[in-house]
Amino acid sequence: MSTPSGDAPPATAARPALIVWWGVWLAMLAGVVVIHVVLLPRRAPAEQPWGLLENIACAQVALSAIIRWLVLPRIKEPRRAFPIFIVGMALAEGAAILGTFLSAHATEFFVLGMAGMMQFVPFFAARLLAPPGTGLMPRG
Repeated sequence: MSTPSGDAPPATAARPALIVWWGVWLAMLAGVVVIHVVLLPRRAPAEQPWGLLENIACAQVALSAIIRWLVLPRIKEPRRAFPIFIVGMALAEGAAILGTFLSAHATEFFVLGMAGMMQFVPFFAARLLAPPGTGLMPRG
């Protein structure tokens, strides 16, 4: 299909739609909740000292926050932003899963991972997917 001027329409198929961003975010968030609620090994809370594993999980969430607040806002193309969005979400999710299975601080890491994933709510994706010249302050 072509436009009246004969030019080809812009390639929107390569851009992930907003529903995809929200679907991925909700699926990853729900996955962590299901893993924590259903698969959490029910064990007595042991006094485990804070070690390397816990530091790695905290570093994952910190790196996830850096991706969300320093890297993603600088990317203007949805095709480049979407994989970075996935990586940031996966880092936060990994901290929750790592803590759930390998640490005595499972609840703490579940909350930390959920907080890391909540910062990726895809409200920012709407500005990436909006065509230029729309909204209150048109880009142009």
